[in-house]
Formats: sequence, structure tokens, C-alpha cells
Amino acid sequence: MEGNLFNSEGRDFLYSLNNECIRCLRILSSIENEIKEIDREIRQKCMENEGTMLLTTIPGIGYFSALLIYAEIGDIKRFPNSKKLCSYAGLVPLVKQSGNKITTGKITKEGNRLLRWVLVQCAFVAVRNDDRFRNFYERVKQRKGPQKAVVATARKLLTVVYAIMRDKKPYISYNQAYHGEECTPVTNWV
Repeated sequence: MEGNLFNSEGRDFLYSLNNECIRCLRILSSIENEIKEIDREIRQKCMENEGTMLLTTIPGIGYFSALLIYAEIGDIKRFPNSKKLCSYAGLVPLVKQSGNKITTGKITKEGNRLLRWVLVQCAFVAVRNDDRFRNFYERVKQRKGPQKAVVATARKLLTVVYAIMRDKKPYISYNQAYHGEECTPVTNWV
């Protein structure tokens, strides 16, 4: 047998061998089918909610991330501004003050861990897929390094999430604003 053993023809060949180790491939196929079914269910749940569909217009946010962000934030009206939401997610710097001296440090990491985690994951994807987030990331990276830049991008992403949820309008990228492109959810994002 020449070629790829893990495409459909290759797997059929391996199954025909009736080897004990081949049972693992059948288990793997079964798990892959279950994952596909769960992905379909997640996509369907996301499509049933206007708020989550609006979140998927933001670069880096896919169906799973939109559902998680929406669930963890809840009612956006409980946050008077995006700074309060960023604080809720623990994406604000720790501030120490003594007299007139104010120093800022690392992010507080207080607040919602799941929201902070998913936003950092989405920030990695947003940097690759949107000029606005890429430019912001590169500016911060030059001054503070890549790790701080991605966290800063996650915070910026959360401010966009706040605006989208508050205004109930889809995200418009630079390309869409200048070239009149349509906003549509992108399924291969986080």
C-alpha cells in the first residue's frame, strides 16, 4: 500500500488487516465522529442566539468562544463601561500607589478565569486575521514583548466585545469600512 494510511482509503486498508492495534483506529474514528457532532451542536446553539452571532463577526472569535464569552459575561448592562468589564475579566494591570507615586504591574488575574483564558486564545487568532488587532499587537510588542502584547490585545478584544454586545451591531474591520465588504462569521476561528 502506497500513499497516506490516514485518509479514507488508507484506513480501509488498515482495517482489512484485522490487526489488534487497528482497533485503536476504529476508536479514533468514533471519537472524531463524536467531535464533529458536538461541533455541529455548538454551531447550532450559537446560531440560535443573536448576541453570539454578533460576537462571531469579531476576528478571532468562533462559535465556541462566542458561546463561552456570552455565557461568562451575561447581561452586558451590568457593566457601566468596558473598563469595568476588563476588570471583571482580570485583564487590567495591578496598580500600586504610595503618595504621589503610582506604579502598574502585571495583570491582576482576579476575576473570571474562563473569560480571560478564552480572550487570550482569541487574541492570538485575531492578530493573524485583522489589521487593527495586528497593528496594535505589533506596537505593544515593540515596547513590552510578545506576552504582554497578546494580553493587551485580549483586553482590546474585550473592549470590542463590550461595544458589540452593548450596541448590538456587528464588528466592522478596516477592510470592511474602507472597501464596503460584508461582515460574516468565520467558522475556523477559536
